Amino acid sequence: MTYSTCSIRIDEDEENVLFAVEKVGLELIPYDFSWGDRGFLEIGDRVFRAWTHKHDCNSFFIAKLERG
Repeated sequence: MTYSTCSIRIDEDEENVLFAVEKVGLELIPYDFSWGDRGFLEIGDRVFRAWTHKHDCNSFFIAKLERG
């Protein structure tokens, strides 16, 4: 499953992914994004962020998840 938002807020992005991992039982899949930036918190190296001011696009967030 791909979890994606057009938000740059940690509470709508990384914290929701952490909830899905810790409470729902989903697993975060490492994915080698070819551009953009990593995210924040302890899962930051496994999620993707794009920024309007850096990447010439609307800001957004992506995490890849699967059932555990």
